Amino acid sequence: MNWAQRHRLFTYLNWRRVRWSDECSIQLGKGQKLDWVFIRGGKGQHTRRLGYELVQARRCGKQKSKMFWAAFGYGVRTSLVPMDGDPEAPRGGVTARVYQGILDRYLPPIMGFGNIFMQDNAPIHKAHIIRDWFISRGIDIMDWPPYSPDLNPIENLWALLKAKMYVLHPELVGAPNNAETLDLLIRCAIDTWDRVGEDLMNRLIDTMERRVKAVIDAEGWYTKY
Repeated sequence: MNWAQRHRLFTYLNWRRVRWSDECSIQLGKGQKLDWVFIRGGKGQHTRRLGYELVQARRCGKQKSKMFWAAFGYGVRTSLVPMDGDPEAPRGGVTARVYQGILDRYLPPIMGFGNIFMQDNAPIHKAHIIRDWFISRGIDIMDWPPYSPDLNPIENLWALLKAKMYVLHPELVGAPNNAETLDLLIRCAIDTWDRVGEDLMNRLIDTMERRVKAVIDAEGWYTKY
């Protein structure tokens, strides 16, 4: 609520200066849009058999997945970047060093004078080397309220990306849970991100005034976004 009050006077022009970023884990079989099929009522074994034939199989158990990072703004975007683990980390996970390397390579081209960078409060974002990285480059960071994915338009992009990926790449549906499929998943995710329309991204950014108002109307509670 406090964050929304501080930003209630932001216009669409202010929000178009923001560069929105986030990480997202894409897992095989997750995010696929459900297909609803309606059949006419009837009698006997034929209708029951038809219903069973139309049931969609769902994967169970842990499937191959990959963490990605991306950022976008009004009329600009980065690539969709696979995040590899840090070989120097005790558990080999994604660390602030990995994140800094991504920022070094992919963020400068979409940052200009007067732009503001948005990132959430993930631990790797709060590390000293990341804080110093932004300070040394004079990049303003938007303060961000915790547990507020409904305020970040890139969250909507992730959901759309996952659903569209299976439409553009039906070969993922039913693919075996192996290393080759993980490579395929990464390629398909990157291709789908590149094919998301710029007009869609721009429209999402232009919802920010309404998102802030929705938070104020809900007194800081949940919103439809």
